[in-house]
Amino acid sequence: MKLLDWELDKEFSKEEIDIIINNTLDEFREEVIESFTDSFQKENRGWNSSKCYREAKKFVEQNYDTLEKRMKIVPGKKVLSKLSDKFHEKYGVILNPVKIAYHFEYEDISEEMFDFFKTFNVDLRDF
Repeated sequence: MKLLDWELDKEFSKEEIDIIINNTLDEFREEVIESFTDSFQKENRGWNSSKCYREAKKFVEQNYDTLEKRMKIVPGKKVLSKLSDKFHEKYGVILNPVKIAYHFEYEDISEEMFDFFKTFNVDLRDF
């Protein structure tokens, strides 16, 4: 993570960072299942709550096998806040959208990321 390279004076392991990110995403698994359960209940009025939960759990499990898939279904703002807390506690680094945006290469940024940062009134083209 370029941001951590820039902010820290000490060496850190990419594996250690990956563990923190993956563990944090795992903390949101049940919340994500509940969210999809609610969505399935609204979309499928004929399904009872246990079927909605089973289908939501199945969907989440199918989309939790890679980091990329997980990042598409977790609550981004909550995850960023939790990661910021953990990185601040462990490394003394505060993550926020502006700092993260500053360390991106323009071509690495997806349309979803542009939209995400717009919610914080950050125009990535300014960097």
